[in-house]
Amino acid sequence: MIIFTAFVLSVAVQQPAPRPAQQPQPAPPRPPSAVMQPSSSAQSKSPYDSTVAVLSDIGTKVAEVRATYELYRRAAFNDPNGALVARARLYQTNCRALSAAIEKGERHICRSCLPHDPQTTIDQYRAHLPALRTVARQCATRIDRLLARGDESVVASAMRADARTEGDRLVAGLRPYEAQVTNVRRAMGWDQQPNVPTPRRSN
Repeated sequence: MIIFTAFVLSVAVQQPAPRPAQQPQPAPPRPPSAVMQPSSSAQSKSPYDSTVAVLSDIGTKVAEVRATYELYRRAAFNDPNGALVARARLYQTNCRALSAAIEKGERHICRSCLPHDPQTTIDQYRAHLPALRTVARQCATRIDRLLARGDESVVASAMRADARTEGDRLVAGLRPYEAQVTNVRRAMGWDQQPNVPTPRRSN
């Protein structure tokens, strides 16, 4: 009994005493995140910048309509039915994108952020946008009507017959817009004429 008691006491002495529980340290404060709380000045645009952005966006959409019409026209004379219909749908998509860009953008074109002459030109540009939107909607509707003819071979045949007429209509519809863009570029000083030296008269 004495031996067993001594053995128990020796084991108890060899085990380390329990350490006192450590209190959790408070985390250091985190700096405010610039990403989570952006400043209002970083998000806002001046009326002039908004106007330029709208003009650029609409100009890009017009260029995409032109480019995809050209693909559609080439497909009408060279490609099989399936490829032609795919080109027509792409053309239609870009016509709709142009219409949407005009509807969204025209309200952001400034009415008093420029001197008199450039502002007058911008106002004339804005006044023409409903006509440009009509051109875009008409091209999308025209493709819808062709697609509604049913069988792919029938649709493709109708597209081949209509492609040239559609191109004439598009060119005529974009001509007034292009005139407005030319006026805007000149009024804003974006279309500088190159300095061509005047030839000297020979003696």
